[in-house]
Amino acid sequence: MPRQTSLDTRRLRIFACAPRRALARIAVALVAPLGLGGPLGSVASGPALAQSASPGLPIPGFWDPKRRPERPDLRLTLIRFMSEVDYPPFNYAGPDGNPAGFNVDLARAICDELKVACTVQMRRFDTLIDSLAENRGDAAIASISVSAETRKKVDFSDPYYRPVARFAAKRNAGLDTVLPERVEGKKIAVVAGTAHEAYLRALFTEAELKPYSTPEEARAAL
Repeated sequence: MPRQTSLDTRRLRIFACAPRRALARIAVALVAPLGLGGPLGSVASGPALAQSASPGLPIPGFWDPKRRPERPDLRLTLIRFMSEVDYPPFNYAGPDGNPAGFNVDLARAICDELKVACTVQMRRFDTLIDSLAENRGDAAIASISVSAETRKKVDFSDPYYRPVARFAAKRNAGLDTVLPERVEGKKIAVVAGTAHEAYLRALFTEAELKPYSTPEEARAAL
């Protein structure tokens, strides 16, 4: 069962975006200089570097540490960031009700680097792009995928993090390596309608897929 089956196709890559004007370059120019490396904070441009936290345990990297984009000349005194309401650990309301999470911290770090004031407001995910068009904010930092349709409305930064899916099995299953031929005829639980289901159907054609409505149901099945 993929570890992150709660992600749907819109959440495969995480971006900051802004209306189609100069402000859209904020995150492009600052994520790398801020030194955000590793699986979460990353810029997916340049070679993908393999890092290692311990011997024999490679950790994927998606940014080039030598890349140093030019600092933007924005002439701004305030950036109004918008983020999603409830998608922990990236966006959520903290104990005091204020915005919290990885994306919120990143937005504030960008403002610190630019030496400008920063506000972060929380909105429903499906309203973020429309809110940008209505000038309710200057940039959205959330799980917004790049598509032909969204590119018509906003500009995107480089992706700075990508989730990595995993298979999970019982300890006595004997699956030290998950390859299509190793799981032939076995049942694989997956959340229906996700990119993970599409991946399994395309590559694990001899396995028996068991789609479920939620990650909780899939885990319970395991």
